Amino acid sequence: MGFLNFLKGKKQEERQITGDMLLAQLNGGYFITEKQAQEIPAVAACLEYVGNKVALLPLKLYERDNDGKIKEIKNDKRTRLFNIQPSEYFDGFLFKKMLTKDYILHGSCYAYIRRRYNDIEELIYLQPGEVTQNANTNALERYINYWVQGHRVDSFNIFTALRSSVDGGTGRGVLDDNPEMLRTAYAELLFEQKMVEKQGMKKGYLSVENKLSDKALEDLKLKWNAAYSGDDEKTMVLNEGIKFNELSSTPAEMQVIEARRDNHDAICGLFGIAPSVLAGTATPETETATFETAVIPPAKAIEAAINRTLLLEKEKDNRFFAFDMDEARKGNLAERFESYEKAVKNGIYQLDEIREMENKPPLGLKFIKLGLQDILYDPEKELIYVPNMGQSLKLGGENKE
Repeated sequence: MGFLNFLKGKKQEERQITGDMLLAQLNGGYFITEKQAQEIPAVAACLEYVGNKVALLPLKLYERDNDGKIKEIKNDKRTRLFNIQPSEYFDGFLFKKMLTKDYILHGSCYAYIRRRYNDIEELIYLQPGEVTQNANTNALERYINYWVQGHRVDSFNIFTALRSSVDGGTGRGVLDDNPEMLRTAYAELLFEQKMVEKQGMKKGYLSVENKLSDKALEDLKLKWNAAYSGDDEKTMVLNEGIKFNELSSTPAEMQVIEARRDNHDAICGLFGIAPSVLAGTATPETETATFETAVIPPAKAIEAAINRTLLLEKEKDNRFFAFDMDEARKGNLAERFESYEKAVKNGIYQLDEIREMENKPPLGLKFIKLGLQDILYDPEKELIYVPNMGQSLKLGGENKE
């Protein structure tokens, strides 16, 4: 009866189990969760760098005419959704950043496309854990079914970008491909945390000359635990006959700091980022190389998914979405103006095109310099103007005064 009363009076422990926690247990605790990975400073810094760079890229819609000329289609609702406000609770920057993070960590990113006929009204961000899918086993006639929180969703209304996928339905991220390295880095983080909590106190054991009474032993245990918990700043005084014997640090403990530095650089390599970029000491060449290896791949994967899911079938022949990579590559003011000067000098950009990139109003100067800094060309009218001579020349025509 007393035993039953004990069970009845015992408070029942309640614990919330997430999908990541369950998967970790099924893998013998070897799987590292997203939350644990983002506690590693190198992982958090790399995700911030890549995520912010991709989030800065404006999405644009282009059209190719019959002559092969490409022009930008402005004021399209889909670019406004992606760049400004995809849904009620997300802005464009956060939306692109979260898609990038999920793509890198989990190998897949998702959004629900809320349509009204052919019109897209919302792009609702979905966490990878909220989406499940299964596919048939026929590789030649594959189909994939999606569920969002248990509700069946047509694949036509699912936006998804996949990394290292072999079936077109699931991808592999850094958490899947490199769990050993991330677990090691996380274990080192926990080790340092324990050292900090102990306030750097060295390990050791106590030896006594004479047997202690039960009361003295219990008092010693309480003081010992208080001293090593880091919560008590009082100095512990040992009674006569009790001696502290210090244990020497193991080689593994002595090399933790060096190992953390090596793992930091290795983790940066997983993301394609040079460590000097995060440290702020990178050269322009290193910055450019890191942009190409770390930012462009996820951006192009998301861009391809946009063209696959947001374009109508009749648009796919002559229209396409693309990120404006120049926006994230902008340097400081001096570097940008130096680049603009070269672009104008070589006829790559017109003055008003540069003013538009700098969010300035146009001046109506639709001319391209052809040389000698005194010959102007109007591409719309196909007219060459020579200010020094006061003449203009129509291509294929006669001189005009």
